[in-house]
Amino acid sequence: MVSSLSLPRVRPLRLLVAAGICAAVLAAPRVANADVILQDRGSSATISPGSQAGWSNWTIDGRDVAVKDWFWYRVGSAGGETSVNALSLLGATASDGNGDGFNDRVVLTYGESRFQVTLDYSLTGHPSGEGLSNLQLIARVINTSSSPLDFHLFNFADFDINLDGLDALTVTGRNTALQTNGTLWRVASTVTPRAQQAQATNNPAALLSSLNDGSPTNLGTTLVGPVSGDTAWAFQWDQSIAAGGTFQVSENYGTVVPEPMTLTLLGAGMVTLGAAALRRRRAVAAS
Repeated sequence: MVSSLSLPRVRPLRLLVAAGICAAVLAAPRVANADVILQDRGSSATISPGSQAGWSNWTIDGRDVAVKDWFWYRVGSAGGETSVNALSLLGATASDGNGDGFNDRVVLTYGESRFQVTLDYSLTGHPSGEGLSNLQLIARVINTSSSPLDFHLFNFADFDINLDGLDALTVTGRNTALQTNGTLWRVASTVTPRAQQAQATNNPAALLSSLNDGSPTNLGTTLVGPVSGDTAWAFQWDQSIAAGGTFQVSENYGTVVPEPMTLTLLGAGMVTLGAAALRRRRAVAAS
């Protein structure tokens, strides 16, 4: 004999609420390991959830200033660092916050048995021609285990403002990086909370290699610049995260890229100054 099961009665209102939640989840744009493009007015950003390319494009008025910006981690004091994309990608959701038809935010969630890492990117553009853009990033580490977690979070950042390898970079207070190229180009990054360690370098490949070499990396506090040439920086947070606890880092990136008219005027000004200097030299030579 097959016994019958007595099922609990479910009220219609609960069914409607559950259906609404499911519909909302299904309606949110989902992305997997494919590149995510964020766009808002005069700027766009490309993020690759499935590789160390990470955030690899930041175009403002047609000029791409980003080479790579991504996160690595280490649990404990031994062993090397691992890029977050090596973790399981548990979720990736892109959304359009201002209703202009383009995604301007993406939330990536990675995890393993002991913890989860969430990277939340939001792009704010400015009208085309202003040369301005901001990207807000919130990185969260959640200890899902029942024991404290000795966690080390690394953010590597490599930007090339004018594609000429002639940038100048200074890291101050272990919470601010300022990269410039001449007097007009600028990329600035401010982080909260202040990192325990930080480093500025004119050898990005070596700094990146230190995060991938299988040995523990400690950035220190003394190599913070100023440096010039092909530059990059990294921040390191060393945290003991309680069981069930969360550690969060907020970063704000801002750029100033001159619009074409500014460059034209600057070029005309340099020509004028050069001509004036040439006339002065000729006058001195003739006297």
